[in-house]
Amino acid sequence: MTENNKDNGSDNTEVIESQLTDSNAEVETATEENEIAAEATSVKPTRKRRFIWVLMLLVLVLLLAAVAGAGYWFWQDYQKQVMVLNNVQATLSEELVSARNQIQQLEQANTRTSQDWKNGVKSLQNLVVQSAQRLNREANRTDARWPLEEALTLARLAEQRLQLDAHASVAVGLLKSSDQVLAGLDQAAVLPLREQIKKDILALESTAAADINGHYFDLEAVADQVKNLKWVPTPLQSDTPEDAKLKEGFLDGLKKIVVVSRLDEPMKAPPLLDDFEQWRQHLLLLIEQVQLALLARNQPLFDAALQQAQAHLSIMKDRYNLTASENHLKDIARAVLNPQWPDISQSVTEIEQYLSEQTESIDATEEVKQ
Repeated sequence: MTENNKDNGSDNTEVIESQLTDSNAEVETATEENEIAAEATSVKPTRKRRFIWVLMLLVLVLLLAAVAGAGYWFWQDYQKQVMVLNNVQATLSEELVSARNQIQQLEQANTRTSQDWKNGVKSLQNLVVQSAQRLNREANRTDARWPLEEALTLARLAEQRLQLDAHASVAVGLLKSSDQVLAGLDQAAVLPLREQIKKDILALESTAAADINGHYFDLEAVADQVKNLKWVPTPLQSDTPEDAKLKEGFLDGLKKIVVVSRLDEPMKAPPLLDDFEQWRQHLLLLIEQVQLALLARNQPLFDAALQQAQAHLSIMKDRYNLTASENHLKDIARAVLNPQWPDISQSVTEIEQYLSEQTESIDATEEVKQ
């Protein structure tokens, strides 16, 4: 009995020990699984945080790159604008220098023209004195020489005035007076002289030329009219009675509510007082430029300045009555400043030759009488 009990007790002890061992193993296995799960759960939040930080860093880098690119683009555009402004400034400077040079040339030409005019007047005075002295010296020879001397003087004056005035009207009048003087003579030898004078008159009348003094005073009159204009801020157009009837009733109310504007036509603001003064000063400067070119007989500059003056004058034609000024400028635009004048010295040469032949015949007659 005792040995069996011992055997049973030892078997029970072994069973208990094996059960304890198994339970410990299960506990250890469960503990290890819990640790692994805890480690896994702790790893996942860490990886998410790293991904978020990397994403934020990438966005920040992209933003910095975009800002840098935009700044570079703006800097390049600024440099281009600065270059364009520099080019425009250089162009304006060159145009200003060119305009100053043209003004200096016109002033020099005006000075030379004034000097030429004085020299011409002095030469003409000397010619008149010489002709008068010659007439006084030869007055005792024959009375028939007086009309010839007068005709010669008038022909010479016509030649001189044509060179000084560069206009044919005065020269034509002097030649006609010379022809009238010769027409009073009953000598057949003066007929060739009259024939040559008629040819010179026809040649002068067939040549288109500008009246320099007349055109200058026309421009001065236009400038005076522009100076006397007064600024009156009146509307450009007024409603007619027919337009007023259309604005009655329902349409009038509808037009007050609905405003229709055309986008294809730019709106023009009415001119202000400052705009009017700028227009006036600019037009006066253009007219002065036309006058200087007229006195200098500079045909290209005259035509260009006159075209600019006409275009600038038409800006205010809707507000002021400038029709007369426009007509004056149109007439002046047809002026030829440097025409090819015909040679009218042949009339003077033939009269001088006739007088010399007559003088020689008279001298020979007097020698025979002596």
